[in-house]
Amino acid sequence: MAIKPKLIKKKMLSKDERVVFQSRPSWWWCMKAPTLFLLVVLAANILLAWKLVPSAPELPYLSSAIGGSMGGVTQAAFAAIAIIALIVALWFFYVRWLRLRKTAYIATDERIITQTGIMGKEYEDIPVTHIENIRMSQTLGEWFLGYGTLKFSSEGFEEREGKGVHMVWEAVPKPAAVRTILQDVMDIRVKPTRDKPAR
Repeated sequence: MAIKPKLIKKKMLSKDERVVFQSRPSWWWCMKAPTLFLLVVLAANILLAWKLVPSAPELPYLSSAIGGSMGGVTQAAFAAIAIIALIVALWFFYVRWLRLRKTAYIATDERIITQTGIMGKEYEDIPVTHIENIRMSQTLGEWFLGYGTLKFSSEGFEEREGKGVHMVWEAVPKPAAVRTILQDVMDIRVKPTRDKPAR
């Protein structure tokens, strides 16, 4: 069933080509580390800012830990380190978010496409008729978070991972359902050609 292309420009598709699947990698896969880092740094900055407010009530255990100096490092030095860490955390979060927004997995009735690139765009595709195998891998944690990896094998394309893998879709949401969609497309495109009797 064809769907409206949202993650790829129509000019990248041929006249009769129809999109059957499109998605970005899972948010959890790309953003969990920068989000955790940012939250920890924000918490540290809030604690330091709390200490700088004269009328702020004392926080049990925390107020004494962040007050005064530690090993010759003053509170001002801690504040400078916290601000620098916040800038680094925000930059890390932004870069990973940009990577997430610029990566797309698209399948049409003719080919599978990987779109990547932060500053520019890079497209890689494999015709459906050239795909020989689709492997799905999913750890217990990935299963719990609802994503997995699809690996495509095909002849005549540059190998990845040295195991006959030519394209990898990482952190695909609902990978089993996506594999079924792609297998249906392959059945329509590939089987009639393979089953056709030789003359």
